Amino acid sequence: MLEIKDLEFSHQKSKVINNLSANFEKGKLYCIIGPNGCGKTTLVKLVSGLLPIHRGEIILDGKKRDEYSQKEFAQKISLLPQEKSIPEMTVEQLVLLGRYPYLGLLKSETKSDRKAVDLALKTAGIEMFRSRMLSTLSGGERQSAYLAMLLAQDTPFILLDEPSVFLDVSNELALMKLLKDLAKTGKCVIAVLHNIPLALTFGDEILVMEKGEIKAKSTPESIVNEGIIKKVFGVDVNICETKGKKRYIVE
Repeated sequence: MLEIKDLEFSHQKSKVINNLSANFEKGKLYCIIGPNGCGKTTLVKLVSGLLPIHRGEIILDGKKRDEYSQKEFAQKISLLPQEKSIPEMTVEQLVLLGRYPYLGLLKSETKSDRKAVDLALKTAGIEMFRSRMLSTLSGGERQSAYLAMLLAQDTPFILLDEPSVFLDVSNELALMKLLKDLAKTGKCVIAVLHNIPLALTFGDEILVMEKGEIKAKSTPESIVNEGIIKKVFGVDVNICETKGKKRYIVE
């Protein structure tokens, strides 16, 4: 389990995360939504260790974030950030970086690492790009390459900040189905999304953030029925059901 207790973070004397607490269980896909500037990206950076904790605690499987060694922590949690560089390397070399936390003293990959890379490339649907340079890929293809690197890292906790950016509709849906499947294998998957219907359709639980706080954390249907989306975003959401599946339409 991932536990966040009384978390606070300030930037230039302005409080970005304000006394935030939440628990995340393995086996679920959590989608975080909220207006721009509400602290979503800051939250995932705090959890992943990219930012220092000013107050509060982040606990992974009963152990505080700062009690893990860098290597142990990298085997525990992975992050697909919003901003990513484009290093001069092939897709396969990038994906292999996901295995870095598992490499031994000689830092040379094993058969197990190669197998993990092959599986990640296949799962992300980019086996055909393995020898391509990252700089030659489209934005969507490059996003899939970074997703494959995250899959190769194979951590029980997965964080993604706007993972559907650059993806077309079909690949966006494929990504969300993949994240849902990862959660079903027992991983805790937490994704920051701007697309409200997408979050409501695929998320097991939705976290709605506003001004550095969690305004609600519940199932998609409860979030809609309680009018949380209307209060925070100022838009209406209708639930439609076709062939036994719920669809969420923003108006």
